[in-house]
Amino acid sequence: MDLRTPDVGRLGEFTRMRYLLMGVALLGMVLPASAQSASPIYCASFEPIKLKASANGQTADQRASAATDVVNKYLGGKAGSVTSRVKGKNRQILLNGEVVLTVTDEDAKSEKTTVSGLASRWASSLQKAFNASKAQK
Repeated sequence: MDLRTPDVGRLGEFTRMRYLLMGVALLGMVLPASAQSASPIYCASFEPIKLKASANGQTADQRASAATDVVNKYLGGKAGSVTSRVKGKNRQILLNGEVVLTVTDEDAKSEKTTVSGLASRWASSLQKAFNASKAQK
């Protein structure tokens, strides 16, 4: 084989692979948020909230992990009071007064609702999951 002549078979294989990777990358950019995977917030074995949006410099996975850490601190305790409060244009969901999650415009858009409506729905879901996790014992 002459080293100065490219192997056309390998070159064609490289070109096909390059186009395949570009197509996969493009598909990831154009999929709507609802088609992308959601990151669950866990409350014992329950998944009361599934995040799809990034916010405040954190990915949905990072936000879900941080929220799960807060929830886990109160599992096994007697009290579990979930509330929400306005924080600028966002809403915060709190468990026993500690911020679990900030609900943003991006969250609301990914769920096709309003920030206040979504915060209310998620707070209710978290309260139900927390109460159900106490009943499992």
